[in-house]
Amino acid sequence: MQSYKHPSDGNEMLLNREKTVVVNTNLYRGINFEDDITVNNTTIILGTETKLLGVTIDDKSYFRSHINNLIAKSNCRIYLLRQLNTSGMNTDGLQKFYV
Repeated sequence: MQSYKHPSDGNEMLLNREKTVVVNTNLYRGINFEDDITVNNTTIILGTETKLLGVTIDDKSYFRSHINNLIAKSNCRIYLLRQLNTSGMNTDGLQKFYV
């Protein structure tokens, strides 16, 4: 694949290699993109999922990873609320922990 020159090159913006991931999301399952993408002589890794504005996007556009992350966070919060409830915390205190 050819090198791509980013529009921010002249604006002193730098590409963060640790945070930059390419996720190919296509609706045509038969097409497979495996070429490396190079920006400013920096090769960007090809990943299967990334987080964008709090939403986990995967390469198959199923949002399973995002839903699993939400379920895990919800289960932790429910467990905490149950423990606080069994320890005798009142409803006002539980509501403060919920928010």
